[in-house]
Amino acid sequence: SLPLSSETTITFTIIPRNEYSPICDINNNSISISIKENSKHDTIISTISCRDDDQDEFNRQMSVNARWWPEEIHDDKIKYNIPFEIVTQKSNSSESTIQVMIIVNGLIDRELIAYYPLLLTVSDHGNPPQSTNISLLIEILDENDNCPQLHIETSFIMINRDITKKRFFMHLIASDNDQDLNGQITFELSPLTSPSFISLYTNGTLIIQTNSNLIHDDSLIILHVQIRDHGQPIPCLIVETLRLFIGSNRTDWLTILKKNNNNDEASLVRGKIKNLFNRLLSFLH
Repeated sequence: SLPLSSETTITFTIIPRNEYSPICDINNNSISISIKENSKHDTIISTISCRDDDQDEFNRQMSVNARWWPEEIHDDKIKYNIPFEIVTQKSNSSESTIQVMIIVNGLIDRELIAYYPLLLTVSDHGNPPQSTNISLLIEILDENDNCPQLHIETSFIMINRDITKKRFFMHLIASDNDQDLNGQITFELSPLTSPSFISLYTNGTLIIQTNSNLIHDDSLIILHVQIRDHGQPIPCLIVETLRLFIGSNRTDWLTILKKNNNNDEASLVRGKIKNLFNRLLSFLH
């Protein structure tokens, strides 16, 4: 019998090999970025260009995964308070290139969080996929958005000249949450209300010459203490009022103390109004 035969067509599909991993224009795949706190929404703080040299369209397609705080942290307030977003778009000049932009989309406050570590993973869509990691550190630069705050238990100070016969020393303590010069504090007395027997050094040391002939027994002295930081471009200044009562062993100190307690209730309300005013000034700066 005659042999039988048939014809068939075999089609070989050559699948491109995913040869190249994404390459980004970052030296050593690590970068540090600085941005001022209180920067406006939609501010672009960095643009990273990445390309994939594979010729196959699928192999050179890329996607970006952002992981904030790569090291495990347990503070959810920090972990999820991310005032930035990652936006990816194709380059107009090349189909194999994408632009990765980091954009402000929330409130940036250095006093809450001073830096944000970020790990970007740029992956292609090949089989198997290849990827490149980029480590970023976003440092928040300080602005002078905080005013000094005086820390004192009471603004009413009683001095007995028979006990403190020459000098009365007191150290005023204040703080400012800002950094460097923005948080550096100096003290000064208002020259219009400070008598010559009272001195205040820039570091907060207050000295009263209790043996001065200018002091009368049972006298109340009102001091206006100016506390300022060295912030730029505009320093923040607050004025705190101290009441000094200077007496002797003949003074009815219990009556003086009771009168002061009544005055403190009124001064507490004034103090709250003054704090609100200082915060408003800080916001306007």
